[in-house]
Amino acid sequence: MLIEVGKESAHDLNFGHCQVGVTRKRLMDESIVCNKGVLLRTPGSVDPTPNAVCVWVGGACVTADSDGQTGGMPIPPGESLFVPIDDPSRLWVVSTDANQNVAWMAM
Repeated sequence: MLIEVGKESAHDLNFGHCQVGVTRKRLMDESIVCNKGVLLRTPGSVDPTPNAVCVWVGGACVTADSDGQTGGMPIPPGESLFVPIDDPSRLWVVSTDANQNVAWMAM
């Protein structure tokens, strides 16, 4: 079976890093343009400065746990996650340890 995949390109490409700790914070500011979504990646063992623990992604009330109401999506060190979203300022991050990092690329 052949599946045809349409080609789409991002018109704007914004990227950066966010330092994450035990207090939740907005992943990026409101000025970032995004049409397709946001790719997130946390540094792992092959990176110069790897994260020690997961970074949790969610909305403004995200917590770094598996709570049914507020628990975010965990991104373990070295892993990535694509979020199809048009307003990246709605993404918040938190961790269970200070000085964790998440790289982001908004498309």
